Amino acid sequence: MEVSGRTKSNREDGKENILCQPCHGDGDNVPAEGYCETCNEYFCSSCLKFHRKQSVSKNHVIKGKHEMPMVQIQTDPCSELCVVHKTEIVKFYCQKHNSVGCGDCMVLEHKSCKVQLVTDVSGNYGNNDELEHIKKKIEDLRKDISASKHEIKRSLQVAEEATIKIIKDINSYRREMNSYLDHVETDLIQEVEKLNANDVSQQSQFLDECKTMENENKLDKYADKINQLFVTAKLARMKIEEFRKDSENLASRFQIKICEFEPCKEMESLKRNQAQLGIIVTQTQTFITHRKKRVVDMKAHYVKKLDVKSTDDRYNFCQITGLAMLSSNELLLVDFQNDYVKILNVSDNTITSKYKTSGVPWDVTAINSETVAITLQDKGKILFMNNKNGLTESHSLKVRKWCRGIDHHNGVIAVSFIRPRAVQILNMKGEILHEVKDTSMFQYPNYIAFRGDKSIVVSDCDKHAVYELTVEGQLKATMTSEDLLYPRGLAVTSNGTVVVCGRDNSGRVSMIVPDTREILPLYVQHVQQPVSILVCEESNKMFVCESSSSNDCNYIKMYYLK
Repeated sequence: MEVSGRTKSNREDGKENILCQPCHGDGDNVPAEGYCETCNEYFCSSCLKFHRKQSVSKNHVIKGKHEMPMVQIQTDPCSELCVVHKTEIVKFYCQKHNSVGCGDCMVLEHKSCKVQLVTDVSGNYGNNDELEHIKKKIEDLRKDISASKHEIKRSLQVAEEATIKIIKDINSYRREMNSYLDHVETDLIQEVEKLNANDVSQQSQFLDECKTMENENKLDKYADKINQLFVTAKLARMKIEEFRKDSENLASRFQIKICEFEPCKEMESLKRNQAQLGIIVTQTQTFITHRKKRVVDMKAHYVKKLDVKSTDDRYNFCQITGLAMLSSNELLLVDFQNDYVKILNVSDNTITSKYKTSGVPWDVTAINSETVAITLQDKGKILFMNNKNGLTESHSLKVRKWCRGIDHHNGVIAVSFIRPRAVQILNMKGEILHEVKDTSMFQYPNYIAFRGDKSIVVSDCDKHAVYELTVEGQLKATMTSEDLLYPRGLAVTSNGTVVVCGRDNSGRVSMIVPDTREILPLYVQHVQQPVSILVCEESNKMFVCESSSSNDCNYIKMYYLK
């Protein structure tokens, strides 16, 4: 089989100048001396010899120099080595299995398949949707790896902090023990010193008594004073018996307390058993963040319905055409039928604040935690409102009449118009950055939403389609399905999944998968005519409102996504 796009020829009609491909890949221009039909590759004599000796290629069909086919080289030859046959270059593509491989792979694994050269099928691959899909998967994988790295770093940080803390705890406990031992040591020493002081005081008293008696009985000092000697002797004779008794009594009281230290048995037991200061208790803590399930992998579980009717509404029925999440427990609602903007407390199902608009409101988007923007279609206005302490009007931007859908992302606002049909991208001052006025594309563009930084999605109920456009207005994709009828309200999740209401899709809403743009159903109980929707990923909640012609138009249906 002759193959194009493989080698370079210095003269297009001269086989003598066809170059060895392996050598040419290394930067050497060595003339080819043979050609392997199995591998579709040219070899010089050295490479050919090596190729024939290899166990995996020794049975390949080899053509001599004069039998070699004429070829031309591709400007960017692939040099990727086969993961199975390490010395072979990947050159072939099997469409049936959507896989690439070397010549050996094709002979061994794809004998019955239609095999093509990579160079014959790769021409416009740079613009292929599959490439974008693979890039997206790689990007998702990169994010997962980045998240895992973050969690590993966080676990290492927590481990380091735990080590520092436990060392501080050990040192602190040791200081407490030292303080305790110092205290009991001081008490013991004070007790010893007190006992010793009592003995010293008593013995000092005895010593003073002894000295007194000793001085009382000294007669020698009066030897030359006969009269004094006479009197002293007579007095001593009278006191001798008394002093003798005192001396005997003193001798009987002559005792002291001898103290000895006896260690605490519990402390001795600790020392004898070499008891530790404490033990280290461990517990396993998992740090890897569980990746959130995608909406397309979840089911909607009905929770309850929330009454949104107010006593002073102009009509007996509502039509909620716009929804925004203000907090984990508060929803902002646009009641198109009654010209009201309302704040609903989800927990106790009460309207906590409402505002009568000067025009007919349609859709709402959150600008930040305190500000929302609402389209007033008949006035051609974007109304900004503060929701911090009830609903109060802030300011407005003048746009065209019949503005409908609105969304905000990173300081940019997207607005759809139904007459004349258009989409505008505005800055926060109301200046038009981009505009799409393709009337052949749009018929009735009701709702709009950003899909990341570079795309917007628009639902067109009359065209039964959802469009994806770049923020500059270039059409990227048109998504239609027999299960997507009269698409209205839509929401875009963090991974790019579009959840869209179809008015005639009884009991379900549709999900558009970001990579493949496949349209899948998400079944919802107790809903017949869904027209507006809100998905809150933080709490895994979903809210769906029905058309004004539905019996449940005065209610919002709440679901948990699991």
